[in-house]
Amino acid sequence: MKVLALDPGGTTGFCTATDWAIDNVGEWSPSQLKVNLRDLVPQCNLVICEDYIINTKKHDHHMDKGDTLRYIGMIEYACWVNNVEIVLQPNWIKPAASGFSGRKIPYVKGKKGTHTQDALLHFVYYACQHKKIQLGTMIPMAKLADQSQKSVDSESKKASKNPVQLW
Repeated sequence: MKVLALDPGGTTGFCTATDWAIDNVGEWSPSQLKVNLRDLVPQCNLVICEDYIINTKKHDHHMDKGDTLRYIGMIEYACWVNNVEIVLQPNWIKPAASGFSGRKIPYVKGKKGTHTQDALLHFVYYACQHKKIQLGTMIPMAKLADQSQKSVDSESKKASKNPVQLW
């Protein structure tokens, strides 16, 4: 079972897993997202993606071109074309997922630059809710989350030239 979890946006956080064991985590630029959707989604059995719900009471959507919505649309289309199951999860699951991880994967509301951790949290939430992993398996994910920030720059440079091979 190959799983891809995504936190889409101007920078997209990703997490890949095989048989519910984390393989890789990191971040993609919009151009890297397009290439990796084309190359990775056909290999997946499941894509878990953060949904984007517009809250009209917030003012930070003023003049928003909707890029995140477009990325989610690309993800949904890639899944549809390749007959891959997609699950959209709201952003409010992240505090619960952090709790499932024993707070090993932190969630700080409103903190910028946490796309990798957010993708991990979406994976953790889905996997725990569907009893695919035990709560005791969160520690390796925390180590990956800590290491991912160090490797994002080197992985980004490689991915811009060649598609990332995650499995």
